[in-house]
Amino acid sequence: AYDHVVQAACGIMGLTGSAETVPNKVGAPYIDYATGMNAALAVCAALHEVRRTGEGQVLDVAMLDTAIIMQAAQFSNWLNQGTLVGLRGNASPTRQPTADVFPTADGHIQITALRQPQVEKLFAELNLAAMLAMPEFASPDMRIEHPAAIKTAMSDALSTRTTAEWMRILAAAGVPVAEVRELPEVAEDTELAHRNALKTLPSPLDPDKNITVAQAGYVTSEDGPATRSGPPLLGQHTEEILISLGYSMDEIQALRHAGTI
Repeated sequence: AYDHVVQAACGIMGLTGSAETVPNKVGAPYIDYATGMNAALAVCAALHEVRRTGEGQVLDVAMLDTAIIMQAAQFSNWLNQGTLVGLRGNASPTRQPTADVFPTADGHIQITALRQPQVEKLFAELNLAAMLAMPEFASPDMRIEHPAAIKTAMSDALSTRTTAEWMRILAAAGVPVAEVRELPEVAEDTELAHRNALKTLPSPLDPDKNITVAQAGYVTSEDGPATRSGPPLLGQHTEEILISLGYSMDEIQALRHAGTI
């Protein structure tokens, strides 16, 4: 199974995209990655059980099962409440018009103002506070009923300043906000270096060059995750591994001659 095939089969593509587009896949092969993480969690749980009971077990980890877990809230909404979000683009599944991606003078910004105090601070900074005095915009329920006017007013206000300016202003006001960034910008983020999220290693193809890989998504208090080596070439350690398992050089040569390795 390929990631994008499972994305189609699991329902996530029916939630990704907008009413003006066809269903879209997520930009990264997230089910591939999530299934690996799910398998690692299953291994940890099984090892814990071994220590507790002394018994091992077979682990069966499926991509489709993992994809369902990654959409647990959406499945719960549908199965228990009959609620289907559908294609809403960048808009929040809560339907609050104050949670969406908006254009700025030089890019785009993600704002997720869901609670009333957050909306009040947001509108104050956008000089839109007067809208909250109007009945159709005063409460979360009423704003859901009048999204177009709110999105237009917010877009017009946000387009007057740069993303960096709005990031500084809105973050200081306590409004949940993030710049919509491209990968090259994210790769230069000093926070990634602080957390050792990326690791630079010698290239396996050219010792005079380096490659950079993603290392781990967590930090521990004692030793922490570490990269022992770079990606090996195909078959690079075959002989070393077979010798460690007790194979003689003659046996290894026989396996190689037979095309087994």
